[in-house]
Amino acid sequence: MIELHHAEEVAAACGGDDLLVWTAQRLPEGGARAFAHGGAVVAACPAVSKHDRLAVFGAAGDPALPALVRRVWREMGTGLRPFGDREVIHRLVEAMPGELGPAGNFTWMTVDPHTVRLDPARLDTARLTTGPLETRSLEMKSQRGRDDLPGLADVSGPLPAGLGRSSSPAAEPSPSAPGLAGRAGEAGEGRRGPVGSGGSPVLVEPRVGWLGPGDVEEVARVLAVANPDAYARPGMPGVFRWAGIRDEGGRLVAVGADAWSAPTVGFVGGVATLPQARGSGLAGAICRFLTAALLERHGRVSLMVDDVNAAALAVYRRLGYARRPVAATRAVQEA
Repeated sequence: MIELHHAEEVAAACGGDDLLVWTAQRLPEGGARAFAHGGAVVAACPAVSKHDRLAVFGAAGDPALPALVRRVWREMGTGLRPFGDREVIHRLVEAMPGELGPAGNFTWMTVDPHTVRLDPARLDTARLTTGPLETRSLEMKSQRGRDDLPGLADVSGPLPAGLGRSSSPAAEPSPSAPGLAGRAGEAGEGRRGPVGSGGSPVLVEPRVGWLGPGDVEEVARVLAVANPDAYARPGMPGVFRWAGIRDEGGRLVAVGADAWSAPTVGFVGGVATLPQARGSGLAGAICRFLTAALLERHGRVSLMVDDVNAAALAVYRRLGYARRPVAATRAVQEA
């Protein structure tokens, strides 16, 4: 068993596996640790995408994996939660009875320049440094209850959300999170756009762009209403920057974050759309913008999504993300 002290060593040991490389993002001096034994590799990092994570790589049933997990726990504490390919984690749980609790399944998705599919009519990647993204006029649904589906959340764990179909034939479903069952008009409600047929508000030429430090309170208000369970929050360590869309009245209606990105793996989190703006493809536009920007900066992009969120999975597949079934577990007694 050897310790790996640099991210390049981790990448070499696991063949550049994005999940391992992402988890090892703070090597060598940011509190991350990594170990290998034969073909088995683990990388541990505190406070990445909210939790203390322990990425596990190797063949399902490899006896070296329980030994590696125990080594990390001895040196860093049992609060580090193992996650990795689904069969690997379920076999790990079987191999560590009384030490690991039941595994929960979710999906890890990754896109790179060879698989990405971004509609050039929707995203001008040449202007990513300045941010704006123009889309066509979008009429919002007046009957969201029929069109909103269970949707995206940032990570495994509580994953409620809503994802609606676009009213435009050329647009696609967009991942967004559910609002609270509270009063309409909360969280920074501004002037509504002009009224279309049936009284539905209309967003005219919404733009996606990077938000500034002065926008963080608005982002927090959107998340409080639209995705209260999101792991990414303004001001959290590792949450680097936010993208957003405003309606024609200047109200922030959709957000998403560049959060916990590693040098060679960008990461998307905190996607949310206000309830009254759902069904218009806004969160899909946010995801396209973030995907293109993070690809340019990091070379590949990953995210986590609930297994049962078929609509969000379809959106990400359309962007070129490849699905990877994974699972996570935790120590029976975390310390």
